Amino acid sequence: MIRRSVAASRPERTSWFYVPSRMPERTVRFTDDFFDDLDRQLPAERTPAGVSSVSDFLVFELPPLRDLLAADFERNTLPIEAAAPLRVLIQAARLVRNVALYAFDDGRAVVVVGIDVELRGSEDDPS
Repeated sequence: MIRRSVAASRPERTSWFYVPSRMPERTVRFTDDFFDDLDRQLPAERTPAGVSSVSDFLVFELPPLRDLLAADFERNTLPIEAAAPLRVLIQAARLVRNVALYAFDDGRAVVVVGIDVELRGSEDDPS
């Protein structure tokens, strides 16, 4: 006899983003433009002031963002009407204040083409 727990039958929730537990994941690709944007916004090495490096971001921030895009691209992103078919994933982050990933669905994969990173410690940042 197989027993199912109530928790196992419910979809998982991460923030307000939906991560379905039984949906097959989609491939997510990151373009050279994405990495160029990231290199322009974050330093190559962590600074003495605590600004995260590109490597920190790739190891700690990007995997959960990739998971959200892979799990359900349409539900976890917002359309950008002026730049269709681009959509944006906006998420608070651990190492930086906020992240916006710009992506589209090419029919085979989610393709991430750009990123905007808002660093902590800006003059309007209360943290």
